[in-house]
Amino acid sequence: MAVRLHRGYYLLAAVVIFYLIFRPQPPKHEPVRSEIVYRAETINYSIESTVVEYARIDGADVDGHDIGFISSHDRLLMEQACNALSNCKGFNSNGWLKDARSPRTASDATLWIKSDAKMAQKPRKATLSTVVINPRWNITAELQRARAKLRIYSYEPSLGPLPATPHDYKYGAEAQVPALLALSPYTTRHPEQATAFFVPVRCTADRFTSGNRQAGQVQAEKSFKAWVTAVQTRLPYWNRSAGADHFFVCSHDMGMSVARSSKTQTTQNMIGLVNTADRNDGDFNVHRDIALPPHVGDGCPTCLQGGQSLIVSRRVWATQERPQLAFMAGSMQRGTVRPKLWELYKNDPDIKLHSGMLPSQAYQQQLYQSEYCIVARGFRVWTPRLLDAVWAGCVPVILADGYQLPLARYLNWDAFSVRVAESDLDNLKGVLTIRLPDVPQMRARLLEAAPYLTWSRRWTPGDAFDMVMLELAARIGL
Repeated sequence: MAVRLHRGYYLLAAVVIFYLIFRPQPPKHEPVRSEIVYRAETINYSIESTVVEYARIDGADVDGHDIGFISSHDRLLMEQACNALSNCKGFNSNGWLKDARSPRTASDATLWIKSDAKMAQKPRKATLSTVVINPRWNITAELQRARAKLRIYSYEPSLGPLPATPHDYKYGAEAQVPALLALSPYTTRHPEQATAFFVPVRCTADRFTSGNRQAGQVQAEKSFKAWVTAVQTRLPYWNRSAGADHFFVCSHDMGMSVARSSKTQTTQNMIGLVNTADRNDGDFNVHRDIALPPHVGDGCPTCLQGGQSLIVSRRVWATQERPQLAFMAGSMQRGTVRPKLWELYKNDPDIKLHSGMLPSQAYQQQLYQSEYCIVARGFRVWTPRLLDAVWAGCVPVILADGYQLPLARYLNWDAFSVRVAESDLDNLKGVLTIRLPDVPQMRARLLEAAPYLTWSRRWTPGDAFDMVMLELAARIGL
């Protein structure tokens, strides 16, 4: 009896060991890089800079010749503004910038006249410890929770039309999201375990089935409706939440308008991941839909890193001298903002505007030479220039009223970009000039934000895809 019991224990132990060695293993998702972590770092450096002195003349002013106004009358701000403007010759104590040193008149004001510039080594400092994440969130903990709870089932391609996806970096998220989803810990092959469902419509591919924009829109709406109908009628999962845990990607300009002809009480619950994140249009819902980082970089002929790696060091970004105030290249006749921008500043020596596309090398050089890169809306609020600026360490200047910036729930865009209202275009140069002293710090913050906005080719913790999944988890209440 005792011997049989002893042999039984051996047999049980052998079975347990066999199971532990040969049991099925869950898929491993090895990150390309570790979680993004930043440490405090202060850089002291010097650059060759223009030193300007001002001669004070009491009881005098220059008659007329006003080119700008500083409402606070702060002398330091007026000096900074005048230093940045090549045609500024001085200012008065009433806040007016002048483009001439004479004719002078008697006045109760004090006049400050700019001297000839001299070159000298000027010490500067940039602190790279400012957090760009909204302080409400512990981003590492939030991402870990999303990875633990969000499980996405992708509907089978056979359910609806799937035209071939065109290769276009501007709209690349439409192909990138399902590709990265399949490699990520968010995916599941078991719909019963899913907390969200991906409907793989291809609005960009549908749009380009026709050379006519309107016909392409009609085809995209038709395909979208076919997908939604199939999901609603052939499978049971839609009814769990009336579609509120279902999402799709449409990175083409049409954005959420692809769902117009399918709108019902339930289809309006679907979450759209879109580039055209315009709070002023009737299709995008800021509380439901998600603004995507606006291009993936893959195949981009002009972008600096191709969207794949950020090889510019923190030190280079913070200390690099940039002699040009602002830059933008592109079609200057699209929409209403760009034509006005062109008319106001096409001949300005400090703001470089190029109408049309530049060769890749020339475009990159202009980005690197500029303190600010203008991100002005065309026909739609978004443009891939936003990430061109980010990757170049060029502070984005956003001229697009109503644009819901990507990942705005988590990223503090005010820390590393400048927003100027479309109605304030006349004052653009003044706004940028006054903010110049903040640019080294803003560029340091921009570097910290860049990985969160950059798409990777493989699943990577803390990149754009991971952050978009975090936004999705928040939308469905996980």
